[in-house]
Amino acid sequence: MTFPQTGSRLVRALSDLSLANVATPRRNFALRMGGLIDLSDSISLSATHLNLSSLPFEQAGAGAEAIRRDFLDVRATLIQSVLRSFVPGGNAGRLQLPLVDPPAAGDSPDIRPYLRFYAAHQRDMEFRVRNLQDRVRIALSGLSPRLAKLVALESALDQTLVNQHRQSFAAVPALLERRMRHLKAQHLSGATLLTQCQRDLRSLLLAEIDTRLLPVQGLIEAIDEDQEITS
Repeated sequence: MTFPQTGSRLVRALSDLSLANVATPRRNFALRMGGLIDLSDSISLSATHLNLSSLPFEQAGAGAEAIRRDFLDVRATLIQSVLRSFVPGGNAGRLQLPLVDPPAAGDSPDIRPYLRFYAAHQRDMEFRVRNLQDRVRIALSGLSPRLAKLVALESALDQTLVNQHRQSFAAVPALLERRMRHLKAQHLSGATLLTQCQRDLRSLLLAEIDTRLLPVQGLIEAIDEDQEITS
């Protein structure tokens, strides 16, 4: 499967596990992007672009440093949540690595609890990152007219791609299942296979955090660029 963020940490992690095809050339980016946007989306984006000149602006919101701190706090919280969930008793509630008994010789382990664990982390990530993204958009819209226009365009584009992004992230658990079949074909013992599975889970979860945060990171980086232009 080809993921849209060809340079992201998640794609590199999947590639390292031989789970994703990331060989799509950069020069085909426009063609791939065009395939994700249908006619109605194109009309909506065009209308947003045409209305940018009349977009109202009112100075308000948090300062640049507060926005950056919010981003770093959310990223740290997500990373700590993943790391603690792999420590017995480190995470209360549903985000805790399940106990899976090693299979008998020749049998395949039941990794369904691991896949549910991964999906639970994904839901937590999406909730926290979406809330962060909303806060950053509101804050940037009050920093400068240029950033307000950027937020309007970014929000419109995000609405056209949100379903594709969700489908891409939702495919990761299935890729993990394929990875387990590959490891079993290498005749790893049950305990060794589960240990490797846990390592892969942690690696991919940490990589997915950074990938999910890329759009918000782009908005924050725009603050510095805007300050350079206006200074």
